[in-house]
Amino acid sequence: MKHLSLFIVILGIFVSGTGSAEVPRHDRELAAKQALRDQALRLKYAASDRGIAERARKSDEAAKIANLLDGTSDDHCFDKCMDACQQGGGGGGSSQCWNKCNNDGYSLSSCVSSCGINSDASSNACWARCKKDGYSVSSCVSYCGVNFASASEACWNKCEGDGYSVSSCVSYCGTGTGYGSAACWKKCQSDGYGLSSCVSYCGIETGHGSEACWGKCEADGYSLSSCVSYCGTSTNYGKQACWKKCQKDGYSLSSCTSYCGTN
Repeated sequence: MKHLSLFIVILGIFVSGTGSAEVPRHDRELAAKQALRDQALRLKYAASDRGIAERARKSDEAAKIANLLDGTSDDHCFDKCMDACQQGGGGGGSSQCWNKCNNDGYSLSSCVSSCGINSDASSNACWARCKKDGYSVSSCVSYCGVNFASASEACWNKCEGDGYSVSSCVSYCGTGTGYGSAACWKKCQSDGYGLSSCVSYCGIETGHGSEACWGKCEADGYSLSSCVSYCGTSTNYGKQACWKKCQKDGYSLSSCTSYCGTN
């Protein structure tokens, strides 16, 4: 029901966001067309994602069995390496810890327990090992997290590589980092979604999101008022893009100030 009522929500955003009495007819028609197409895409990708998730579940089971057979999966540290394990929070210490843990043949779960994932270096090492062991993106997120830039990048790369749609990748990897936001917008447009859906999936809080939103809004042919409603002017890029489009569309100084602000 959420997506079936999307067009009504879009119109509400238009009116409240601009203060305009009427949304341009062209924008209403474009939004309606994109909303219908997006609903069809969601159904298509949901079915595809279910199939991918089932194959991933079977792959995870095989990887876990392999780890149980390595003879070390129940150990949580390794001989003569306590210092490295305890110092796993730092860049150098955590990298050395992960290198030794991998070289000594311990399982992924043991290396996570011993070396941690609380630095960019350790998180990156975890993702590299997780993908090497054949785990799914869901399991890798569980083991390694997505709290660092390298982890966010690794997650989005694996999610897209595994064939998931943007909705699943957002659920797994998030959009909290600059890379995550940029990857989401790129994937959303690649999947064929309209502007409203991409805003819903990816957000406009980051500079990457604001830039992608304004770029797509103009490319899709929306008016200035609609672009302000969708993409906002809270970022420096958004404010600059608004002024550029406002002047391009031939509005007066007073109107541009009203749409785009001055600060």
